[in-house]
Amino acid sequence: MVWSRWQLRKQRRFWASAPKDLIDEGTNGKITQVELSTIAGLNRTKSFPMDWPKGNGGTREWTVFEIDPADGNNMNRGGPVDNIETYAVIVIEAPSAMTSVMSPAHDDHAHIWINGEKWYNNSVWTGGAKTILHNVEVELQKGANVLLYRCGEGGGSAYFNLHFDDATHDAVTIYPKDATDQQSFFDEIAPLTPVEPQGKLTTTWADIKQR
Repeated sequence: MVWSRWQLRKQRRFWASAPKDLIDEGTNGKITQVELSTIAGLNRTKSFPMDWPKGNGGTREWTVFEIDPADGNNMNRGGPVDNIETYAVIVIEAPSAMTSVMSPAHDDHAHIWINGEKWYNNSVWTGGAKTILHNVEVELQKGANVLLYRCGEGGGSAYFNLHFDDATHDAVTIYPKDATDQQSFFDEIAPLTPVEPQGKLTTTWADIKQR
């Protein structure tokens, strides 16, 4: 019962921010979070910086960062600890069109888009960095698939994580593989298509302190 009440309090912190498109706000309308979850949208980020107000804290430019999936605070990255939002991008190269099972863990409110389509929206934190509450069937297209993972954190633990079923992991290639920054990430995915990125839970767009 205590856990349920704490969970409800944590959810309430993001009832106001969850409907907002912070990518649209941060780029002054140049790109939306839905567009960011597409090849064309991701490639457009090469041509303009993010510009959230300085009071929002955190790293405002995006970079490549590999999370520790077992770390219950893997969203923090040395920035603000509470009242933050993180956007992360990965690109998944599939050998053919396939149905996959996606299993996310998060604290608190998580949204996941793939190729411009929203597949997950859950305000309930999962209870542990590797604790899964929902397995979600998603569709991957042949070639590059852009996955955008947004997670808002109110207080306490701050983590996000996901994995796919074994068959998917055996079949696909996830980027970045060896990239260490934005430029090397785009260099790595350039052969996929003229406008295609792929990731691993590691290309972090930004940590945004909640207003």
